[in-house]
Parts: sequence; structure tokens; C-alpha cells
Amino acid sequence: MISFVIFSLLFIISSVIFFFGIITSLNEAQKKQLAEEENNKKHDHVLPCPLCGSASDIKYDGNGHWWYIECSGCHLQSEKMSICTNVKDKLLEKWNKRMSIDFPRDLDVDDNGYPNDDMLDQLQKTDNVKDAASWLLNIFPKLVRSMPFGHLEISDGSDDFGNPIKIVSYSTGGWSGQEDLITAVEKSIIGILYLYSWRRGGHYVFHVPLTEK
Repeated sequence: MISFVIFSLLFIISSVIFFFGIITSLNEAQKKQLAEEENNKKHDHVLPCPLCGSASDIKYDGNGHWWYIECSGCHLQSEKMSICTNVKDKLLEKWNKRMSIDFPRDLDVDDNGYPNDDMLDQLQKTDNVKDAASWLLNIFPKLVRSMPFGHLEISDGSDDFGNPIKIVSYSTGGWSGQEDLITAVEKSIIGILYLYSWRRGGHYVFHVPLTEK
């Protein structure tokens, strides 16, 4: 009799825990949906994607607790910001700000072949999406060739869907000046949009759609 009572109690407790877990999961999903809906109501002035012009929305990544903006067309994403810091307004401000910082045009390296720090800083901060492809195909090669050891080739090719692209193949040659340059490029809008692959030894490949050159 005592064993039956204990078993019944354990069964009841297990059932309560199980159903509580289901309710908690549903609540989390509802919270995520409500948070996205409320945020989109508050920020209904999200500008279209600066790259393709499609509509863009503020989204919430429940797994990592991040807010970000994503284009519904090309799926370009903004940087992700923690929900804990309550920085949705800043996220929106950054997304809606267009071409406030241009790409550096001066091939500014010192006598030892090291690029100017101000130029690298400007490169990382630029948000001029429309000039990104042009800079990569026209200015970047000149900058690479103004320093020792770097090797760069631009060729025609096609992407995974057969669309024509320009392929930019670049190797740093181990030169620290070239490494500083590619680090800045990786962190810039160019790295987000066009970096296709990387392998050990300082070898990088960028894919640029021909419609953006």
C-alpha cells in the first residue's frame, strides 16, 4: 500500500514537472513573438535594404538573445546587439544611416609598406554599401600592389547558381602590412558581403556579382 502511494506521488510530481516544462516553452515562444511584433510596431520606419532595396525588419534571436535587422530580399544582416543592453534604437539608427563614411581612396602606406592606421580605421567603419564592390575591384588591387609580397588576381567566374561574378583571389604573402589590410577588409562591409572563403597561409577569395561591379 505504501509503495503504491509513493509511486502515485512520484507520478503526479513527474506529470506536473512535464506540463510545467511545456507551458514554459510555450511562454518563451509567445514572448519571442510578442517581442518581435511590439518592436516592429515601435520601429515601423526601418529603411529598405541599402544593397537590394527590399523591405527589412527588426528580428530577435531567442537562442542568443540578440536583436538585429535583416533584409527580406538578399538577407543582408546588421550587426547583432544584446537585448540586455536595450540598444534597439541604436541598431535602427545605424541601419538607417546611409553612406556617412566613405571608403578610403588614398593609397596611404609608409616607406616600409605599412598602411596608414587612419585609413584602416576608415575602411572598417565605412557603411557605404553601394561603393563596396567598386572599391574591392578597383582600389583594393592598387593598395595590395603598393606593398611588398601581396599577390592578387581578378578573374571571371560563376557562383553556385551559375550567375556571372568576378573572383578576387588574394594572398598576403605573410607580410604584416598585408595582414593588417586584410584584417580591416574582413571586418568591413566588404567582408560581410563578398568574402567567400579563407584558408591557412593568408589566402582569401571574394565573389562579386557582376551587377555590382
